[in-house]
Amino acid sequence: PLAAALATAYRDEVGGIAEAVEAFLMQWNSSTVIAVGFNRFRDELIDLFGRFGFTVARHEGVDRYATAVAVAKSMPGATKVLLTSGIVFPDALSAGPAAAHVGGVVLLTQGAIMPSATKAYLAAHATAEVFAIGGAAAKAASTTPADHQLVGTDRYQTGTKVASYFFSKPDMVTFASGQNFPDALSGGAFASLLDSPILLVQRDVVPAVVTSYLGANKTSITTSALVGGAGVVNEDIQFSMEDILNGF
Repeated sequence: PLAAALATAYRDEVGGIAEAVEAFLMQWNSSTVIAVGFNRFRDELIDLFGRFGFTVARHEGVDRYATAVAVAKSMPGATKVLLTSGIVFPDALSAGPAAAHVGGVVLLTQGAIMPSATKAYLAAHATAEVFAIGGAAAKAASTTPADHQLVGTDRYQTGTKVASYFFSKPDMVTFASGQNFPDALSGGAFASLLDSPILLVQRDVVPAVVTSYLGANKTSITTSALVGGAGVVNEDIQFSMEDILNGF
């Protein structure tokens, strides 16, 4: 959500900035880099961003849960909170574009346990509308209304439930792997900027729940994007999704 509100998101490589990111920074018309995470961006990387002429704003906490709260606090106008597990990645990937779409924030649970940092944020924002994305988050936030618990039998169904709830008749959808997170992480920022839900697929299979979602919304969808190369999602899957969407 913060990436959608401010600019875009890029990951750093261990030991330095990836060459593609470095080239991007050289041409990007912006003045600020948002560094998220405790000790994730070492001081030398901060210095390097400075040499490119960027001001670095850093949002961090003592762990992933406090870091998510720090990011949320940088968006004081948010009135919706999407809770998702911070232990596994798929549900959080689905939650990001949805939170951006409704001007909300994503906070993390420690699986089925509510971390103290998340609990404190929720207590301080008692009027916020809270959603639980995925089964673990629903257990951590058991008092969340049933219609605000978006839980599927697996990551793919949870993703379509999130897309169905938050995006009514989308004109664009974004696809990414539900089996590893790096492409979907970048794709989530991309989808957020373009006001698109992100749907998770397998390398060799379009899950039936995703096919059903596309069939139910194909009259409104005019554009789609697949994030990642053929090694992550093979070309047959791309062709299959194009067929479902009549070439989009």
